[in-house]
Amino acid sequence: MDMDWGATFAIVITGLIIVFAALIGLVIILYLSGRIVPLVDKIGKKQTAEPEPQKKAAPAKAAAFVPPVGPGPVVDTAVEDGIPAKTVAAITSAVTVALEGQGSYVVKSIKRSDKK
Repeated sequence: MDMDWGATFAIVITGLIIVFAALIGLVIILYLSGRIVPLVDKIGKKQTAEPEPQKKAAPAKAAAFVPPVGPGPVVDTAVEDGIPAKTVAAITSAVTVALEGQGSYVVKSIKRSDKK
């Protein structure tokens, strides 16, 4: 089997030229749109900047207090001596993430395991 290397190289070169021409075309289109869009936006703002007749502002209504949704009351956690507060916070947040959306829960105690 005799391969025609000239035709192979011609196809490869033609394909590369087409791909790079398309990429250059996309760059030009994006560059131009990046220049044109802010100009159009400025023109739109100038047209809408015309003063409107003054309207009397309605008095703002005070929003009713809505308590945050979350777990129940804060309970003192029984923590074994020697466990740092950062560890307790990490354990509590891990439990919160693991049980999210499964109802109410409380971490009541944290103890070291006897397993090593």
